[in-house]
This record gives sequence, structure tokens and C-alpha cells, in this order.
Amino acid sequence: MKYSRDLDLVAIAPDGAIAAFCTIWFDDVTRSAYFEPVATVPAHRRRGLGKAVLTEGLQRIQRLGATTAFVGGLSPAANALYRSVMGPNHELYESWVKEW
Repeated sequence: MKYSRDLDLVAIAPDGAIAAFCTIWFDDVTRSAYFEPVATVPAHRRRGLGKAVLTEGLQRIQRLGATTAFVGGLSPAANALYRSVMGPNHELYESWVKEW
């Protein structure tokens, strides 16, 4: 996967602050992409901004020829967002934590 500045997406709040963002890593050989990181500032959640950056990102990578996209979530809210954008065909992984 390689970095491309064109795949850094940001949603700006009315006051000019960053409200949501994501970076997409794209591999033109495997035609796959990975969204990491993806975040929405807590004060701006539940306004559709995370969905907007993910949707725009999917459109951009589709134009680049991507056939597969990945995103990882560690919370039920994040996974619900990803499922709403990416659709029902997905694999859900549980995070593994080692506590000392």
C-alpha cells in the first residue's frame, strides 16, 4: 500500500476546525485500499461527517480501480458506521487485548 495525498480527506466544521477525516492507503497492484485512520471529533459525531468522508473515499478509490476496501473498527459505533457505508458483505474481527 502506498500513501497518496489525494486520498487524505477532511470535513471542516463551520468554525473552520477539522470535524472528521480519513486517510486511504491504496495498492494499485492488488487494487485494494485500507482506510486508516478514520475519525470524527466527538463534538461533531452523528452529523453524517464520518459517512461523508468514507463515501467520498470509496468513490475516489473506485475511480482508481480498487476492487476491495478495508476498514477496521474497535467500537460498536464505529463498526455500525462502517457497515452503513461499506454494506452487509463484510468480515468483523474482534480485537485481541493482552492485559498485564
